[in-house]
Amino acid sequence: MRQRYQKYEYIDERRSTSGRDPYRVRPNRKTLPTTLVSLNSALTERANQEYQNLCRSILRDNRFGEPLLTPMSKLVTLRKPDTQVIASDTYQFAGVYCFGRGVFGGLQRSGMDFAYKQLTRIRAGEFIYPKLMAWEGALGIVPNECDGHFVSPEFPVFAMNEERVFPEVLEVYFRSPSVWPSLGWSQYRHKRSQAPTQPK
Repeated sequence: MRQRYQKYEYIDERRSTSGRDPYRVRPNRKTLPTTLVSLNSALTERANQEYQNLCRSILRDNRFGEPLLTPMSKLVTLRKPDTQVIASDTYQFAGVYCFGRGVFGGLQRSGMDFAYKQLTRIRAGEFIYPKLMAWEGALGIVPNECDGHFVSPEFPVFAMNEERVFPEVLEVYFRSPSVWPSLGWSQYRHKRSQAPTQPK
């Protein structure tokens, strides 16, 4: 009995000094069931899809008449490359996925690894696309995680006129596969491209 009493006394002392119960099972983020992680990803994807569907429904809402086609030159402004390449510096690049999957962070590359003399530092909320791949849905709005990344002159970069259109709405519009066949763009043709906006 004495030994058993001492054993429990030792346990009680350990609890009182550490403030922890040695027999209590505590949750650990590393041991969360993979089903919870999968469920979180599925819910996030569903929320994003519902958000995009909502934006599309707003764009197609004809209760106030047919949507007006607005020249892209009134919605965005083309930016020129703003960074001189230094061979000894390193640059974090960004890219754009095809098929409406948006902008992503790319590789870090040394200024000695490419021939471009200038790059463009992109900012969150700007609209970009690669010249040769726009017709495959490679267009997108720069997300926060890619703010400050760089793209080559092969990527036209546009500042948004948020008094006329929100970046999220423009991104949803250009993620629609029905729009892509008309996008035989170049940096000189963006003024003739049009996006719908509702009349005020």
